[in-house]
Formats: sequence, structure tokens, C-alpha cells
Amino acid sequence: MPAPVKILLVDDHADFMETLAFYLAKFPQVKVMAKAASGEEALRRVKAKPPDLVLLDLMMPGLNGLDTVRQLKSLSKPPRVIILTLFNNAEYGAKACETGADGFLGKSEITTKLFPLIHSLFPEQAAS
Repeated sequence: MPAPVKILLVDDHADFMETLAFYLAKFPQVKVMAKAASGEEALRRVKAKPPDLVLLDLMMPGLNGLDTVRQLKSLSKPPRVIILTLFNNAEYGAKACETGADGFLGKSEITTKLFPLIHSLFPEQAAS
């Protein structure tokens, strides 16, 4: 079995991050390796120990999700990034693509669409 996809969770709402981590722990094809409560903290964590994938909240105080994606994608070995948001509309989706995000999902779609998206980004690692 291939190594699991290493994930960094980034969200300013600790309850959501804990719920998502609990959900992801059910799947051996992924491993939450760290959590961050801000874009700034996410950048520090990625530079210190790069994950394969960052699940990133769109709306955060300070460095928001779109600005965080831009900075992550400017790194020499950028991780894949999926933006998660309560504001799931075409305008934000287009902005996410423009910044280099590899995916964009509404938080309400996580249980149905997150794993198909991860599988499309990491076909060998995320196979069931």
C-alpha cells in the first residue's frame, strides 16, 4: 500500500478543524500531519515540514486563503492546495483557480467530493 497523502489543515475555526481531522482519520490513504490556524502559520509549517496537500480555509483573518495559496505556490516545491469554504460560489471558485489552487470545495461538500478530488490529485496514493 502506498504511503498516505500527508495533509496540513488550515482553518481559523478550531471546531471545524477538529471535526475534519476526525473525519479524515477514518481513511488510511490520508494522514493529517499538522494543523494551522492562520495563513501565516500555514506558510511556516509548510516551509518546516512540507505536506503533500494543504486543505485551506478561504476566509481567515490576516493572510486569507487566496493570498496564502499565492505564497504557497511560489515555493520551490509547492504542495497541492484545496480551498474549503462556506462561500461556495463561482466567483470565489474562479479566484481560487487564478491563484493556483488545485481544487475548490464548499465545506458542505466535503463528505461527498473531497476524496474524489484528492484521488484525482494523487491517484497512486489515494486509491481505496
